[in-house]
Amino acid sequence: MATWHFADTAYNPENITLPISTRVPGEDVMWALQGCMETFSSVAKNPASSPWIWSFQLRALIHFVGDVHQPLHNGQLFDHQFPNGDEGGNLYVVFLFQPLFCVAYWGLQVHHADSPPEPALYLG
Repeated sequence: MATWHFADTAYNPENITLPISTRVPGEDVMWALQGCMETFSSVAKNPASSPWIWSFQLRALIHFVGDVHQPLHNGQLFDHQFPNGDEGGNLYVVFLFQPLFCVAYWGLQVHHADSPPEPALYLG
């Protein structure tokens, strides 16, 4: 399930040789979204289906749609600093009162969208 929340398309501005991926092909957020839609279709055809299945799939669908709209869940940087990739921003550290991974910083800004983002210092 850990790979269901992102689709890290390689961003390789320095055209370095990419490592072989260890992820299972296809088991990413797009695969998970397709699975949700197939389950909805199946449940809709069977009136005896459990409401729990419907509610769980709806929750999963909403979560995965949110994941797709998180910029750091859609790309992975490969360069001289991150020859094996930055894990979708998980290896970037920024400072906002304390060191945070870039993904956590983005998440904080989404949760506090009513105020402008605080400036962060990249620590690399």
